[in-house]
Amino acid sequence: MEGNILAFDKLPKDVQAKIINWQTPAEDRFVFIARLSFFYWLAIAAGIVWCIYMFSATQNYLWENWMFWLFAGGSLILISLALYSIYKIIRLKISKLKDGFIFTKDECLKLKGNQLEFWNLKELEGFQFREDIKIIEVWVGERVQKIKADKLDEAQRLESRFDEWRNQSGESFLKDFAKNEFAYNNSIKYAAVFGGLLALLVLSFGASYAAKTMNRNYDDAQTWKRVENAATIGEFEEYKLRHPQGNYESEANRRISEISAKLKVDYTSKVKNTADENAVSAMSELLDGIGKLPNRTIYVKIKETRELDDAVVKKMKQVTGYSISTYDYSIPPTEEAFRKDKLLKDLSLVFLPATRNASVNFEMSENPPANTTVIDINYVARSVENFYRYVWYSNGSYTTFYNPAAKFEFDLTLRSAEAKELYKTNYVSLFTNLGSTGLVDSRDAANYSFDKVYFSSVSEDFGKYLGRQFGLTD
Repeated sequence: MEGNILAFDKLPKDVQAKIINWQTPAEDRFVFIARLSFFYWLAIAAGIVWCIYMFSATQNYLWENWMFWLFAGGSLILISLALYSIYKIIRLKISKLKDGFIFTKDECLKLKGNQLEFWNLKELEGFQFREDIKIIEVWVGERVQKIKADKLDEAQRLESRFDEWRNQSGESFLKDFAKNEFAYNNSIKYAAVFGGLLALLVLSFGASYAAKTMNRNYDDAQTWKRVENAATIGEFEEYKLRHPQGNYESEANRRISEISAKLKVDYTSKVKNTADENAVSAMSELLDGIGKLPNRTIYVKIKETRELDDAVVKKMKQVTGYSISTYDYSIPPTEEAFRKDKLLKDLSLVFLPATRNASVNFEMSENPPANTTVIDINYVARSVENFYRYVWYSNGSYTTFYNPAAKFEFDLTLRSAEAKELYKTNYVSLFTNLGSTGLVDSRDAANYSFDKVYFSSVSEDFGKYLGRQFGLTD
């Protein structure tokens, strides 16, 4: 039979005083007050260690997004346990009503917080003291109450008297208070638990957010410390990308503007005498607005056209008697991507002396975004009556191949973000002085096949021409 559950603070003051006084053991009662568990101190220590770890983690590299949730979850568990343990310790020290059990000659009282549950001894259907684990077990209907009994002699004395007390027990003096006005209200308990959980959620997420803010500020300061003396726009842009609206954003913008303003001056002061005035003017205008380039990127659009006639190859065979290959060996259609990539890399190297402080990116695109600076390169490969010798070494033997040459005609146009044509030039690369590619080992075929060696020479030749036009090289 389940006992009555009362709210301690609703009882009359004299009854409260009597129960508080009963917490002191006497000849006519046994008291088993819950002792402070070691695990409370362990939980507090874990909470402190967690807070120290969380703080130390803020003094590190910028957190990934998932780390906020990790620290929020960890704080919810560990800080909550630590705060609960602190509450239990403080309550144990200052509260007049302690958690535990009281046995008198008439009743058994269970005290827990503000909740008081009582049974007449006759309602307890069984009693057992398990000395090996220091636990008293009493049965109330189908429910077992387990009571920690640290004082063995007290538990043994109660066990020896229990049956006598139960047989002679009268009504509990608390029976008169088993009314609704004194009943313990679980809704208040649930509301308190819900409120506590809500407060803990706010606390844990607030702590994690505060730690994330500290980490962001720490990384902001460290990142700026690494780049504050930088000489390139790219490094300051990386700071802004890492820390949008960072503490040093205005200073980063000032340094970017400062570097951008110097680019044109530095370029024009070093232009070679062989430069094309139109090319220099175009580069100067480009450098003026380089700080405004989206992502510091110049888009390069490359188009290849093949106008190759194998009849030219046939004619050279008849004249020389050599077994000359087709153009598919010299300029294979399958390697168009390699040729475009090579042109892109060589182009970026050409402009590097003028743009290095800006860390400008050159990105290939068939459909460049609107309002961006674009370089259009259209080149045509045409047949010419010329060929190259290609010596192939494989497994200890040499094989000589003859591959046809071509004339490459390049058209380059530089356009501003407003689609204004800044510069246009045409160049014909008839690279006849390649002669022989020399000896190529078959193990190097992936990087040194004839078509790659050949076009690399053509692309580098075109790059040297552009370097002279823009006054970057002699």
